[in-house]
Amino acid sequence: MIRGSSYGWTSSRPRCDWICSQRDCASQAVDLASFDRTVQQLRQLYREERFDSLEENPSCLLDAKTRFQSGKSGAAAVYWVFRRQMPAPGVAAEERARVQKWKAERPKSVFARFAELRLQYALAWNARGSGYAGTVPDTGWTAFANGLHATEQALRAADSSHNVPQALSARRKLSWSRRRAVR
Repeated sequence: MIRGSSYGWTSSRPRCDWICSQRDCASQAVDLASFDRTVQQLRQLYREERFDSLEENPSCLLDAKTRFQSGKSGAAAVYWVFRRQMPAPGVAAEERARVQKWKAERPKSVFARFAELRLQYALAWNARGSGYAGTVPDTGWTAFANGLHATEQALRAADSSHNVPQALSARRKLSWSRRRAVR
C-alpha cells in the first residue's frame, strides 16, 4: 500500500510508473532516464535508415503510461525526433527521399506516416521562408497556406483513422499557423 504524504491518499496498487515503464520500454535506443539521449538515438536510427529498429523502439513510447525520469511523455520523444530532424523552415531536401523509402519499406507504419506529415508541414514553412512576414512575397504566402491546408487535411484523415500519434495537438498548432498565413 502506498500513502501519499501531502494529500493523504492511499492505493493498493504497487507503485510502478517510471520503474515499470523503464523495464517494459528498455532498449539500446530508448533510455527513460534521458529524454534528450533517446531523441538523439532515435534520430540516429532514422538517419541511418534502420527503419526496422526505428519501428520497434518508439512503439513502447506511445503508451500513455510511459514517462521519462524527467516526467516528459514517451510520445513527446517521438514528436521531437522528427521536429529536430525536420525543422520548419529549414528541412533538408534529402528528407523527402528518406521518408519515401521508409514508407515503401513499411507502408502501414504509423511512424513513417507521422514523419511524412511532419515533412509536409516543414516544406510548407520552407515555401514561406524564414524572413519577417513583411518580406515574404505573395507567392510564398500562397504556397505556405496551401501547404498548411494540405497538411491539415492529411492530419484530419490520420486523426479520424487513428493512424498518427498526437494528431490532435499537432492539428491545433497547424490550424493556428494556417490562420496566421491567410491574414
